[in-house]
Amino acid sequence: MAAPLSLLDLPSDVLLSIIDILDAFSLARLTCVCKPLKALVDDFGWSYYLKSNVRPSYGLGKHRELLSSRARAKYDALVDHSWQRAHSFVARPLLRQWRGKLQPVMTVSEHRIVIGAGRSLYFYTFTSTPAVKLEAQINLENPHQHGRDITSLAILDDDGTNVELIAGFENGDIQGLDYVHKTVCPFQPPIDSLHQGVAVKSIKNMDDMLLSLSAGGDVAITNLTTADSSCIQLERKSWTSYLSLRSSTPFAAFGTTAISHALDIHYMYEDGLSPVASLTLGSSIQNARQAAVYAIASAPPAAPWGASPEIVVSGWYDGRVRCYDLRARTRTLSNDGHSTMLTPVMTVADPLRCEPIYSISSGGGSASHIAAGTARHSVVSFWDIRNPSRGWSVHAPGNDFSPVYDVVLESSRCYGVTQSRAFVLDYGPNVTQDAYPHVPVNNARDGLTPAGHGFYVTQYKHWSQKISGDLANDLLY
Repeated sequence: MAAPLSLLDLPSDVLLSIIDILDAFSLARLTCVCKPLKALVDDFGWSYYLKSNVRPSYGLGKHRELLSSRARAKYDALVDHSWQRAHSFVARPLLRQWRGKLQPVMTVSEHRIVIGAGRSLYFYTFTSTPAVKLEAQINLENPHQHGRDITSLAILDDDGTNVELIAGFENGDIQGLDYVHKTVCPFQPPIDSLHQGVAVKSIKNMDDMLLSLSAGGDVAITNLTTADSSCIQLERKSWTSYLSLRSSTPFAAFGTTAISHALDIHYMYEDGLSPVASLTLGSSIQNARQAAVYAIASAPPAAPWGASPEIVVSGWYDGRVRCYDLRARTRTLSNDGHSTMLTPVMTVADPLRCEPIYSISSGGGSASHIAAGTARHSVVSFWDIRNPSRGWSVHAPGNDFSPVYDVVLESSRCYGVTQSRAFVLDYGPNVTQDAYPHVPVNNARDGLTPAGHGFYVTQYKHWSQKISGDLANDLLY
C-alpha cells in the first residue's frame, strides 16, 4: 500500500492556489505548521493576500512602506477586526474650535490632507509613525475681495513638498494655489473662471480634466493640458458633482434639487459633456422639496458588485444612501421622456434619523464600508455593504449641532469636518496620544477618555432595540 500523500507532496501550483484563497488569520496559522509552509507563506502568501485585499490608505502610505508584507497584512487584519466590532476606535479633533459657523471642505492626497474653512487653509501632513501633524495654517484674507470663503477644493499635484491646489470660492472665483515651504502663492492655471458671482459648489479632477459646478447649475469641464473648455447649463439649484473617466463611457454625475432629475448622468464625448442627461438615477421620492442629492462618491473597492467605476453612491435629502449600477439593464423612461431612469441596487439609512446626507465616502475596514455625514448633531453613519442592516452612527467629538459637511474614508481612518472643527475617527491598532495634534480640553464632557488617547463620543447601533437610556452611557473612545 502506498504511503498517503502529505500537504507538501502537492504540486507547487496547487499549494499556491490554496494559499491564494486564505485570509490573514488562516495564513498565520499555516506558518505554525512547519518550516516549509512558513517559508511558502512568507515568500508568496502575504503578498498574494495584499494584492487580493486592497485597502485604500491615503495617510498610511509612508507607514506601510516601512512594513514587511506580513506586517502590512497583520495591520489590515487588525483594522478589519476593529471595524467589525464597530466599537474599537479613537475619536480626536484635529484643531481648536473655529470661531463662527463655517462650511469647511476637504481634499486629500497620499502626502497630506488639506482643509478649507472660511478663508483659511489647513495643511496636515502624513508621517511614517503613522501620525497626522498640522503643517501650516494659511489665511487667504483679502480686504478688497468680498465673498471669498472657500467652497470647494481639489489637489492637482502633490510630490510631498510642492502642492498645486484648485480652490473654488463663494463669489464664483476659481483660483490655482501653489503651496511650497508653508507658504501659498497664486498661480494661473490654464482655465478661466466661468461662474462669476455664483458660488462654486464642487470641483473634481481626474487625469488632466477639471470639472467645476456652480450653485446655479453652470458646469464647466476643462482640459488642463490644452486649456480647452466646454460648458453646459443644468438650469436648477446644484450641490455636488462626480467625475469618472475610467468607466466604459466616461461620465459626470450631478446632484441637484429637482423633482425627477435630482441625480443625472451626463456622458462625456470627444466634443465635451452631453448637454442633456444621458441617464437619470431615480428614487421613489415624489416631493420636489425632498428630491435633492448633496453627495456623490464611488463604490467601496470590495463592493458585492465589484470595484467598478460604473457604480455610483449618493446621499439624498431624505436621509438615504442609494447605490446605482450603471451596468444594470432594467431601465424605464424618465418623466420628461428625454432620458432613461435607473433604480438603485441598494438603499441604506439610519432608521433612527431622517436627516439629509450632506457628505459621503467609501472605503474603511475590508474596503467595504460607506461613511455618510448627516445634517445635524455632527453624526457620521457607517454601513458595511456586505451586511447593510448592521450599520451604526457616531457623534463627532464636541457633538456640534451641525452637519458633517465633508468626510474622507480610508482603511483605518474617517476624517470629517463640521461647522466648528475638523476631526478623525481612527480604527487602527495601538493609536497613541501623539498620533494627532494636541487640542486643549474645554470641559470634562468634551475631554479625553481615561486612557488619554481619544475624546468621548456617543455611538449607537442601527439595529438596537433599546435607544432611550442606553445612548447616554454609550461613551466610546
